[in-house]
Amino acid sequence: MGDFMKQEIRSRIIKIISITVFLILMTTLVYLPNHKNLVASLAFLNSEKEFYMEELSDAINMENSYPVYDEVGLNTTPYTFRVVNNSNKDIKFNIVFNTNEEEAKEVYHMEVLPNKYLRYSLTNNDIEKANTLPDNNILYTGTIKANSSETFNFKMWLNINSDSNAVNKILIGSIDINRLEK
Repeated sequence: MGDFMKQEIRSRIIKIISITVFLILMTTLVYLPNHKNLVASLAFLNSEKEFYMEELSDAINMENSYPVYDEVGLNTTPYTFRVVNNSNKDIKFNIVFNTNEEEAKEVYHMEVLPNKYLRYSLTNNDIEKANTLPDNNILYTGTIKANSSETFNFKMWLNINSDSNAVNKILIGSIDINRLEK
């Protein structure tokens, strides 16, 4: 084989390795925990996203939670996030708490904790009040003005009136926003 042929083979191998590394890196970034919010943040950096949610704090971990009174739950550390509207029109949206029943059953082989055992507070500079998580998981419906953002604080805890049916259940959930009109 001539030197030219060896250089051509070496060049193609380097290209294949470079493309493979790039694809692995991009796949890893997309599938990190909280990947929806990471992707939204990356899109914002590229000025591609007009409506998205931005995390401002760590998520709530209820792994070792026990039932508490609302007064205690309202004094817990919130999960803080911002809803951003970079468009030139007002946007109507929902904030929802999505549970992942498939992951609970397939990965953990457990049932999801029913909503009636969960209490929450969601505020955006309003007076905090405790609510039971609704069956449709919609926490808030509102309109965000054009070229603005709103910051929300979300707290969640186990209802003090929880009974033995709440034992040995799992809660895997996330806060998401749904645009209601285009």
